[in-house]
Amino acid sequence: MAGARLASTWAGAHLRRVPQAGVALIALTLVGYQLLVSAQQTGMPFVAAVAPVILVGAGFGMVGAGLAGLTLSQVGHHDAGSAAGPFNTAMQLGTALGIATASLVFFNHASAGSHGITVTHAFAGSVWYVIAALAVMWELMFRLPRPAEAAA
Repeated sequence: MAGARLASTWAGAHLRRVPQAGVALIALTLVGYQLLVSAQQTGMPFVAAVAPVILVGAGFGMVGAGLAGLTLSQVGHHDAGSAAGPFNTAMQLGTALGIATASLVFFNHASAGSHGITVTHAFAGSVWYVIAALAVMWELMFRLPRPAEAAA
């Protein structure tokens, strides 16, 4: 919710940059989280495990709210309801495919029923694939329309 609030505050002046900032926040947090998991292994304290997830959630809020604002601002008010449906469907489908792909990579590193250090190594190894996908997303966001184009 904090990310969505931040996105709505910044959206007017930085419409294109808010989702990019959210992706950067997620990627940088995951890099730090991966390094933390690799260093702490199975002895990571609960607070150290939860704190990065809060930042990732804020980043996802910035991405979701920012993209919604940017996408739906391209549509007239009379078509907003019709545009919101495909937008939400695309977001849900992208999220589901991303989770499925990350799960495939994870379970390629750790078989079902694994525990302890095997799971830690599988997570640490598979998070790099997620970071790479975020880097591609960040780059593709440069192709989003500029606010001047949105107003035209």
